[in-house]
Order: sequence, then C-alpha cells, then structure tokens
Amino acid sequence: MIGAAPPFSLDAPAFRFRALALLAGRAALGGEREMALATLMAARLAEGVLPPCPLSATARRGRGVGARLWFSTLTLPAATRVPLARVVEATESDTPGLVADALAALIELARPQLDSPARAEMAELLTALGAR
Repeated sequence: MIGAAPPFSLDAPAFRFRALALLAGRAALGGEREMALATLMAARLAEGVLPPCPLSATARRGRGVGARLWFSTLTLPAATRVPLARVVEATESDTPGLVADALAALIELARPQLDSPARAEMAELLTALGAR
C-alpha cells in the first residue's frame, strides 16, 4: 500500500481558473494584466452561485461590495465598467442564468486579451451556469 492515500485524507483542492491566473501572471503590467485580473475576479464571483455548494446570499453580497471597490482601483477601458458591474449585481442574485448572461457580455469584451486555455475555462464556466 505504498503510495496509497489514507482513508481519512482529503482530496487536493482544485482551482477552476488556473489558465486565467497564469495569463494574468504572464501579462505585462498595465491594461492587459488588469483586464485578465478583472476577468478572473468576475469568474470567481460567478463561481459562487454554482451548485453543489453555492455561497449564501449574505456572503455573495459581501463579496460584491469588495469586488466593486477593487474594480474601481483598476485602469480598465470604460466599456468594461458596465459589464463588470452587471456581473457583480447578477452574482448577488440567486439566478445562474442571469450571471451567465452578464459574464458572457464581459467575456466578449475581454476575448482579445484572453488566450485559448483561458477562453476554454470561461466557456466551461458559462456552460456550468447554464448559458443560453
């Protein structure tokens, strides 16, 4: 049984947005990195409504308050401000379809800065949210 995990051990946690985080880490300082970071933050907020363990409404509202403040510190194109705000508002609701629609609009704007693996991660998230 060498190499076998003990029966009481936990599985290693999985991070759903590895490619997006890697993209943000590789991007040059400035707009490209900040867009990648904003997309990563929006994706993490959206993940909070997914089953099997969605966050409570109180927790999502608290995260939304912090995210709004953090987004205001970024230097982003003006066209991305409204879609980001819509993602935050949508994640405060209990409707994954609404979150998917708001996130899809943001992803469409961020598409030029996202590489293929990051786009794939976002497509998986949209599918999990029940995008139309």
